[in-house]
Amino acid sequence: MAKIEVKSNRKTYTSEFTPADTDRGVFLGHPQIDSLFSAVSALGAEVWALRRRMHVHESLLEKHGSITKEMIQKYEPTEAETKAMADERNEIVKNIFDGFTRRGDIVYSSSLHPMHDK
Repeated sequence: MAKIEVKSNRKTYTSEFTPADTDRGVFLGHPQIDSLFSAVSALGAEVWALRRRMHVHESLLEKHGSITKEMIQKYEPTEAETKAMADERNEIVKNIFDGFTRRGDIVYSSSLHPMHDK
């Protein structure tokens, strides 16, 4: 197994470690399904980040009429906004990932095969 070395003259208290081969592991039964899950997860995170930023923009526009980058960076949502955003985030997660929890034990397309009844 490969080991990663710390390249520094600075005294550290880290220890050497052996990286795992999780990038080669298959967790959902097929490597392409794992890749699809990773892509959907990344897209979901991006969608949520954009939606959250949009909430910040809308709130600032409503309160101040204009927005600066500094205002966006310093924005802290109210308790009510935090709860509303958490609820929306949970709904997005549910909508995105519920499809991966379906049982799927019937091969739907098999009944469409020309040799199905023969």
